[in-house]
Amino acid sequence: VLTWGDAHASGAGPSNRLGYLIVRWTVELLGHGPTEGALRFAPALAGWLAIPLTAWAFRPLAGARRAALAALVVALSAWQVQWSQTARFYTFTEVAVLFGTGLALRGALAKQRFDPLRVGVGILIGFGSGFFHPHGLIAFGATLALLVPLVFARATPNARRGMLMGGAILVAIAAAFAWPMWTHYLRSKGSSNPWTGATHFVLSTASYITPALGAAALASLAISVGRRGRGLAGAVLVSVTALGVLLALSTQATVSAQYAFSVFPWVALIAAWPVGGPDRTGRFTCAWTMLLGLPLAASTMLYFTVEKAQRPRWREAAQLVHELRDPTDLVVAIPAAVVEFYLFGSSETHTRRHDGVADVSHYDPDEAIRIAGEGRTVWYVVRRDNLERFGPDGRARLERFLGEECRFVRTFPVHVTGRELAIDVWRFDP
Repeated sequence: VLTWGDAHASGAGPSNRLGYLIVRWTVELLGHGPTEGALRFAPALAGWLAIPLTAWAFRPLAGARRAALAALVVALSAWQVQWSQTARFYTFTEVAVLFGTGLALRGALAKQRFDPLRVGVGILIGFGSGFFHPHGLIAFGATLALLVPLVFARATPNARRGMLMGGAILVAIAAAFAWPMWTHYLRSKGSSNPWTGATHFVLSTASYITPALGAAALASLAISVGRRGRGLAGAVLVSVTALGVLLALSTQATVSAQYAFSVFPWVALIAAWPVGGPDRTGRFTCAWTMLLGLPLAASTMLYFTVEKAQRPRWREAAQLVHELRDPTDLVVAIPAAVVEFYLFGSSETHTRRHDGVADVSHYDPDEAIRIAGEGRTVWYVVRRDNLERFGPDGRARLERFLGEECRFVRTFPVHVTGRELAIDVWRFDP
């Protein structure tokens, strides 16, 4: 809903405007308005393309078998599916990072001779991922920790100087591009407790990468100890560098797991590493593939069934309110944008402006209570985890008001471990 609205606002999303435009153009091209399918189509296509791109990008570094298994891990990941089904730009970023990585690796590891053109184009495309989402700059910037040694090992002195100059210019441009975004982000989502921010990033990222895949990646490192090969060391270097930078940033502002989204294929490659090498039998490859694939497949099956795609059921809650409310009734939602979109028609393009549904301040839960004093019936549509924004005392006041002064109508649960995505509908009668 917010993507659709921001795609029509000339001042919205200046740092990743391209992603908004792609989604808007796709909706207009399909011609059926902003349906859920039309809004998600382009990100879903990019998410699908990331699977063959993973196999293609990593093949020069890791070999065909390892790269193919890494692509299978990406394909089976519920995390990959979730962001491929969301009208945001993480899959666009992932595709750009993978494409740039694949080109740069082919140029740096070309059998005949070093190819600076492919390396340069790959680096440009990789850094261009930042136009879709800023985390691409971190994901591909970490890839330079692998590319620079490869380039310097094979390039001529002239090529080295040219790459250094070009790299310095790109890094300067990326820094100039990223700094204003970071300062703006700090103002809106700055964290006063470094430990809380870091803990949130670690736990959310671990839950999406999954403990099983993380354990497999560590086992892969243990199995591969003593085996020569720069590929595994490079994959570890890229992953640790990117995740380390994000962890450091999380001590200053809220950094959620999706900012590590484009690093996930590298983690998959680490986990897939044991299947490579001439001494690996087909039986071992099959067993390791099942070890990686079965837990991921089980998680994805749960995602599509009992977890309901890990999406709050806004549409159903809004439909219930639509069927039961009178035209003069007030509606309060936390947040308001999605409920208004479903209640009053998807043709609305200014989705951050709330005309029919009252929005409650991030910091003032008493505003929701005061609305009940206007003498009209009020419907409250509340996602439980959004109450955290009010702090313990504010949440307790609002929950006490809802429990004592309002009538509970229905809950729309989503069963996801570690996240509270249920939506409750309450009714206040004056």
